[in-house]
Amino acid sequence: MTDLPIACTLEPAEMRERATSIDALLRDAMLNQTAIPGGLCTHFRDDAEVERRIRELAEAESRCCAFLTFEIGRDDDGLFLAITGDAEARPVIEDFFASRA
Repeated sequence: MTDLPIACTLEPAEMRERATSIDALLRDAMLNQTAIPGGLCTHFRDDAEVERRIRELAEAESRCCAFLTFEIGRDDDGLFLAITGDAEARPVIEDFFASRA
């Protein structure tokens, strides 16, 4: 169980702007998405601009959703963003990219 509250600190207008940014990233570059222990792993087209956008997103989300862990890396499928957290955070993780691509 996390000691951090399971709540985003963004204001409503900031949430809409962030959702628009996530939608664009997924539309432009998402390849696939799989469940992983404790969260979700999303693979993206591997290029420098996509990586920059993913890093900016992970940094911004780390500030407003400190209860989540964001890992960016590369594997056999290319560039990925893994989002994990405690069991209580699972609904937030599942909703992060839900109905957006």
